[in-house]
Amino acid sequence: MLSARFALVAVLGAAAVSSDTVLKVLRVSPQHTGEATEDITVTFDRPVAGGLDSTVNPRLIFRITPRVLGRLEWRDPVTIRFDPAALLPAGVTFTVRIANTFQAMDGSRLAAPYSFSFRVKGPRVLDAWPVNAWSNPKYLTPDSRFSLLVSAPVDLALLAPLVSVDANTCAAPHHHQRRALALLR
Repeated sequence: MLSARFALVAVLGAAAVSSDTVLKVLRVSPQHTGEATEDITVTFDRPVAGGLDSTVNPRLIFRITPRVLGRLEWRDPVTIRFDPAALLPAGVTFTVRIANTFQAMDGSRLAAPYSFSFRVKGPRVLDAWPVNAWSNPKYLTPDSRFSLLVSAPVDLALLAPLVSVDANTCAAPHHHQRRALALLR
């Protein structure tokens, strides 16, 4: 009976040691969708880049497609950060691949290459004028112009067909509603 317990403890101990030898990715950012201005990060479960003499070159293990120019560095011993040189284009899906050709400071390695993908969200309307969350004028004239503050540059040719004014609550004649829509384009 004692030898059976010892064998069970030995097996469980070996399983715990072997699972500790596998480097894991704890989290990535962005997940699924991201902002045009967002850094891309990959965080491991233990230190990989511990010092000047033991740092893994991130350029050898990090790939992003489609290709993006930017600065790639270790933010801290467990996190790789990629800072794009320009805004990421809206609507594009990027794939990040982390090679398993390196080892963490404790000798552990990824069991297989790791990859994740995310799509860059389009610009969001952050504020508007003359109507917004803080200002709701009672009357607007047919010559009223609307301004939108957006989170990233937009292609006005693509945006114009998507912009509309809900005039259901307005008492203005139908031709004024058409004029207000024309002013937005």
